[in-house]
Amino acid sequence: MAKESINPFQDYKNSMNQMIDERDIETEDDLKQLLRCFLDINPPPHHNLIVRAFVDICSHLPPPHDRRGKSLGRLLRLYVTLDNNDDV
Repeated sequence: MAKESINPFQDYKNSMNQMIDERDIETEDDLKQLLRCFLDINPPPHHNLIVRAFVDICSHLPPPHDRRGKSLGRLLRLYVTLDNNDDV
């Protein structure tokens, strides 16, 4: 269901943080699944905001998922891979 928002970036961040807390998401695989879910249920024009919100959240997670770790880079490459697969 489409939702109008004044600040969709913050809405995506809030929703992702809520999912991380409620589902006790901690592993890289869980984070990948969360990102995939948000990308699957939202239209492509929103994907950039979703990825930006995801990156912001990951940058505040403890290592290895923060920007100092390699996991965040792998997750972003996953996004690029997923996004390119949508064109096929």
